Order: sequence, then C-alpha cells, then structure tokens
Amino acid sequence: MTESEIQRAFRNVLARLDHAWETAGAPVGYLARPGLSGAEIDALVLPLGLRLPVEARLWWEWQDGTDRDASVTSIEGNLLGPVLRLLRLDDAVNAYRSACQLANDAAGESGMAPQQWWEGSWFPVVSTLHDSLFAVDCSVPAGQVSAVRVVEAADEHRSVVRSSSLTEVVSFWVDAIETGGWAYDQQGACWTIDESRLDPELVRSRLV
Repeated sequence: MTESEIQRAFRNVLARLDHAWETAGAPVGYLARPGLSGAEIDALVLPLGLRLPVEARLWWEWQDGTDRDASVTSIEGNLLGPVLRLLRLDDAVNAYRSACQLANDAAGESGMAPQQWWEGSWFPVVSTLHDSLFAVDCSVPAGQVSAVRVVEAADEHRSVVRSSSLTEVVSFWVDAIETGGWAYDQQGACWTIDESRLDPELVRSRLV
C-alpha cells in the first residue's frame, strides 16, 4: 500500500471508532483532547531518536488522550474499551523512557540484553489497566505500516507480533464494540466485556 492509501484506511477506521464510541455512549469520545500538529509530535518524539510510523502519527493528530487522571478517573474518562487506556503523547514518551529504563535494569539483573525486554525502536500507543503497552515499531521504513506488539515485562512472549498494523488493531476494537463484546454501561459509568461475543484468538493475544 502507498502512504496515502495507508492514511486513508486508517482515517476510515478512526471514524468508525469515533462512531462506535458515540453509539455506545462512551465518554472517551467527547473527552478526548484535540490532536497535535506534526511539529508538536516531532518536538516530543524526535529527541528520543525516533520517528513515528505513519499510523501512529495520525493517531495523535486525531486525538491526544484526555485530561483525566488515569489513577483516579480512568474508568470515566480515558478508557477506549474495558481495559485499554488512551495515552497523551507526552505520557507515551514517559512510558517509553520508563520501559527503556526497566529493560536496562532487568538486563543488569538477569544478564540478558535489554532488547530482550524492550526494543529501543518500540513506542507505546495505548496502555492497559494491567500496565501492558501496545507498541508500534519505529524502525519500519517511512510511510509504511508498523506491526503491533502487546508488551508486558512479565510475559516471555512480549516480542511476539500480535498484529500486522495499527489499522488492523483499531478495527478489532471497533468490531468488539459493534458486536457487543465491549459495551459501555452508562448507569455504572464503566465498560463491560462479554467474551462470548469476541474472537477467542484475539482475547488470548490480548488485542481485545
């Protein structure tokens, strides 16, 4: 796919996600902060020695997380699904630095290479309430999609590619809402999950 085709496909799936949130009555859609400009994205990411893949750039151009404090009001505000949490780009940068530091610390204790815990080219896009990180790979050629990993320090399969692109991952989230696997309980102000309506393989891989 060309870069313009990738951008068009990703914008389409983002529009579907926004509509799914609205239909479900989830507050995250209207609480999301306005997206960032290309210059604002570069100012935060380039000092890390990274350049975001095209889908990740579009992700933060579309929205920049929410203002809700994740430790207090995450259920009301910044959850895009039952356990997935939107990240502001500055929070994603902090999560990246923390992951790199934890990898270095773990390597020092275990004798393993830091890359066996966290590759320096991985960059978190969303986090979970269990502190896993959905990460894209910034080492892909410019204008190309990036594979997505779900990285958790305690998981020995953390380097396994879970999806071929962020577009595909977001489409899984949309499908989860549209099929009723994910639903927003407005009275309880929380997301609920019905695994019987979800693809078992996607559940096992922690993509939904």
